[in-house]
Amino acid sequence: MHITPFHKNNFDAVAAIYAEGAQTGVSSLETSKSTWEQWDVKFLKPCRFVALVDNQVAGWYALSSFYKGVVEDTIYVARKFRDKE
Repeated sequence: MHITPFHKNNFDAVAAIYAEGAQTGVSSLETSKSTWEQWDVKFLKPCRFVALVDNQVAGWYALSSFYKGVVEDTIYVARKFRDKE
């Protein structure tokens, strides 16, 4: 596994992983898919990363501003990479 900064070209894979999690009904209160522009505004640019396994995005992590001085963390792992060591 390799952790690397998130880039715009990772967005499709990240959005797909987010959709997988949202389908469970326990991971998010959001009901619609975000656009790149919405996602780019929501998450702090220096605090976004993807986990790559064999050059595939296996998961992602990002921080968003909750209120002044407080951030919220978001972590998602693709279904096919869950329960791996």
